[in-house]
Amino acid sequence: MSIKAFFEYVWSLLVDSSDVVEYVGWITASIFAIIAVFSIFLAFQFQVNVSDSGKLIGKMREVFKNRKIEDLINVREEFISVNSKFVIVTNAVDITQRVIKFLIGIWSVSGLSVLARESFSDDMGFNLIRFCLIASVTILFLYFVSKLSQIISDFSSTEAEKNQIYNQEDLCDIEKLIPMRIDVTDIIYLSNPAFSFSTWGDEPYVETSIEQNVVFSNFNILLTIISEEVQIFIGASIKNPKKSTSVLFSSLNDREKINQFLFEHGFTSSDISITISAGDILSHYMAQVEVLNEDNYKISMGTEINNSWSPPSDKIDLLRQGQEFVSVHFN
Repeated sequence: MSIKAFFEYVWSLLVDSSDVVEYVGWITASIFAIIAVFSIFLAFQFQVNVSDSGKLIGKMREVFKNRKIEDLINVREEFISVNSKFVIVTNAVDITQRVIKFLIGIWSVSGLSVLARESFSDDMGFNLIRFCLIASVTILFLYFVSKLSQIISDFSSTEAEKNQIYNQEDLCDIEKLIPMRIDVTDIIYLSNPAFSFSTWGDEPYVETSIEQNVVFSNFNILLTIISEEVQIFIGASIKNPKKSTSVLFSSLNDREKINQFLFEHGFTSSDISITISAGDILSHYMAQVEVLNEDNYKISMGTEINNSWSPPSDKIDLLRQGQEFVSVHFN
């Protein structure tokens, strides 16, 4: 089939299909009317959810400032409830956009069909005025609908970018809390991460984990122990919201050295600090040691930031990069 014959065939199909354009118009008009009514509801619900989210963000900032764990738990539950509705509305907007885009294709074919039938007549042949009127109105309508769909998309995307917290994991993510203008020091205070050391058995052995009072994620932590006998650096990256995160030792030798230090010296004559890296914030805290029993120790943060001292720069670089490492060196 030649190209000319192909276009003539397509043109004949468009002319023959013009009889169903009226039916298609009824259906699409009904769909568009439903979308219009639905969009009014969506716009109202969307605005209500955005407003409620804004109020809860302000409330959450106050909760973090007050540093009360019970209030934080309650506001987290409220936030999840509101934002679950926000997700439903956002999904509904997405479905509406897909329907509109599909209708644009139908309207385009219908416009071409009417154009093929009405622009030509047996008596006068090609009618330029009919052609221009039908083409211009069809193009204008399709342009208006496509721009309307784009406006809806831009608006929903903008609001979604403003609020990227939709579930419990997001509420624990420090990287997502920082844009909400929540002070990182308040987050760290509520988290209060602590290192737990457990030693037991005949062979030199130690197990270390990081525990939080309130679970948060996406921050890095460094424990520094310096004494006349040893220098110990333990860096970890808290990527997942867990109450307890195990520290991974790359070698048995590091376990043996830490066990040897605890058995021979303990923490009594050591300078101990905990450094937190979250976002662009780097905070140093003098640590407190609690001896739970002869085999278990707990090292927690002090309440005050101490920026007069800092670990070695190479360890800080590893910390900022989120590297997990254990370094033990006897003097």
